[in-house]
Amino acid sequence: RTSQSGIAVITLGLGDGPNTTTRSFEVRVNPVNDRPQISSIDDVSVGRNQVGAPVPFVIGDVDNVVSQLQLTPSTDNSILLPPENIRFFGDGNNRTLVFKPAPNQVGVANVRITVTDPGGATAFEEFKVTVTGASGGPQIVRQPEDAFLIEGETLSLSVGATGTAPLKYQWRYEGVAI
Repeated sequence: RTSQSGIAVITLGLGDGPNTTTRSFEVRVNPVNDRPQISSIDDVSVGRNQVGAPVPFVIGDVDNVVSQLQLTPSTDNSILLPPENIRFFGDGNNRTLVFKPAPNQVGVANVRITVTDPGGATAFEEFKVTVTGASGGPQIVRQPEDAFLIEGETLSLSVGATGTAPLKYQWRYEGVAI
């Protein structure tokens, strides 16, 4: 059987007809902490400045009561989708997450939901959240990087933007158009 542990006493009997003898011994199977489980989560998309639709998923653990499992969100793009903007709801095996991207942001974030049991065993599921500019005006999707120059050097800047053409750009330094 799987996921079984404990001590079993095994007895061996040996006989040659009129004579028999027996010997017993113990078999000890030490328990292991099996990893919890989490179902797959499909990639999702949401418009800028909107709350994502509820995302259902299922968790479980053969060793522990489900209420003892801890869920932790993480993301590779905390500017777009801070982990604290991912919330979990539900009890038992059936759970739901709801997320809210940061205001006025568009882009993609890879999200990881980690489930941890009381013994420290973990499992995770990853999915992609795409935030589109569909709910508003133009958006800067790639801004210039910080630059360090020596006096007299030339600086070239570029920007990536989405929106309805034609887009108009205006660079400013300390609030003054340049």
